[in-house]
Amino acid sequence: MDQPPLRAPVLSPSAPAPYSPFADWLSKFHTSSEPIQVLWIVAIMVVALAIAWLAIRSLTEILARRARPIGRLVLGVYQDPHGRYMLYRPDRDIAEVDWREPTLPKPPLPDGRGMG
Repeated sequence: MDQPPLRAPVLSPSAPAPYSPFADWLSKFHTSSEPIQVLWIVAIMVVALAIAWLAIRSLTEILARRARPIGRLVLGVYQDPHGRYMLYRPDRDIAEVDWREPTLPKPPLPDGRGMG
């Protein structure tokens, strides 16, 4: 029932170390001239920023597609920078709305009737 304690395998000093591409690149980086080292650092930063920009742009495109309304705008009211409420209708110009006596026109019917 008594088990011996687990031990890490002992590597002999003559055994080759496992190959590491990162360690190989790092040794080449350190032996390069300073301008080449600067180019490597700038290139890595540019790639990282490009990946971040692409990810953000992709997410905004996906979210914008999900948020698009289904249908068409028939009648809309919005407030301009001066605080006035403006009425938007596709068949007429934008007009100011007087909310003290609201008389909103009827929206047009799909066949074009009710424009007045």
